[in-house]
Amino acid sequence: MNGFLLIFSRPHTGYRKYRLQTEFTLLPSRPCRSIAPTQYCKRINVSGIFPTLLTLNNGLSNTDKGHLNLVVVIFLDIDGVLNTRNHLRRQKISNGYMDSQNWCPIACNNIVRLCQKYGADIVVSSTWRYTYDLEALKRIFKENGIASKYVKDRTPSLLDKVDIGRVNRGREIQEWIDEQAEPLKNYLIIDDSADMLEEQEEHFVAVDPSEGFASREAFIEAVEILSVE
Repeated sequence: MNGFLLIFSRPHTGYRKYRLQTEFTLLPSRPCRSIAPTQYCKRINVSGIFPTLLTLNNGLSNTDKGHLNLVVVIFLDIDGVLNTRNHLRRQKISNGYMDSQNWCPIACNNIVRLCQKYGADIVVSSTWRYTYDLEALKRIFKENGIASKYVKDRTPSLLDKVDIGRVNRGREIQEWIDEQAEPLKNYLIIDDSADMLEEQEEHFVAVDPSEGFASREAFIEAVEILSVE
């Protein structure tokens, strides 16, 4: 499809307009069993000026590891983003049990596409970082089709630094950003929780925990954010 302007809607920011100059497969080509009807791959090529189309472990810190020279970062939640409710239900129906380390392949493949297209690296912001160290997280990501080379770090925990009532996901992400020696070129936050800082809103994709990042709309919004120079 050529020659249209996409306007994306997010409940907390309203409508935003961006001109994209990219071509991207929105959904993975491989099939994924789903309770809903099969979704097909679609490709868009958005460029130029066009008429309007309306569519609605503890002590996590970088200080002992040195700064990471990352340029584009995806701060990634797991539960509700990759480990989705719909995929857990499908496992229950098919296997009789649910495996929380078996993530939705569509959501995972969409993350891989972002990493490949934009040279992005992953910093895990999920509470899984309290249970698993970085090497264990890399292993789990790899088992779900996301190469371990993309998984670079975990955000720090602020539970022992500030009053617990002031701790949220956005503050921990900002702490990680502030610790870096060089400013990021761009970053993206994908989460099913909205506890982000106001200045992070333009970098934030909120997902429904049932569909997670398998959502076509969430994927388009992520492309929109990472396409901004």
